[in-house]
Amino acid sequence: MVNLDIKRKLSAAMVLAFFLAFYAGTAGIVLAQGSSKDEAKRVNVIKEVNGEISWINKSNISVIFQRDDETGTESEMLLPLAPGIKIAHKRSISQLSRGDMVRVQYEEVIEETPEGGRTLISRKAKMITFLRAADKKPEQRPQDTKVLSSE
Repeated sequence: MVNLDIKRKLSAAMVLAFFLAFYAGTAGIVLAQGSSKDEAKRVNVIKEVNGEISWINKSNISVIFQRDDETGTESEMLLPLAPGIKIAHKRSISQLSRGDMVRVQYEEVIEETPEGGRTLISRKAKMITFLRAADKKPEQRPQDTKVLSSE
């Protein structure tokens, strides 16, 4: 009888130890998943770019913000327009045209990982400020051309 009683107590203790170990492991996993140190966080940043409109429609704007005349290269940024975008110094987007100089404020959403990595999630133009109208270039006159004939 003593042997049977010890076996019951021993198996009850083993079951209790198993459940405690299982509970502690599960709680550790839940805490690890919920900790903010291991999660990536999103950061919203407002930035701006000044430049010349190269293309615009009701949902996007493309702005040339840097030109290198020596190499002939341009840096351009295409931004989707946020719903309810604000326009300063003009009444609507339809009054802006190619060649106009503008300042575009946009929101950039970046995801930062715990390891220090950064990933761009999205960009949206929030406000367009009209700075000045496009420079009017003088019309070029067609030069007299001579057609060579094989006669």
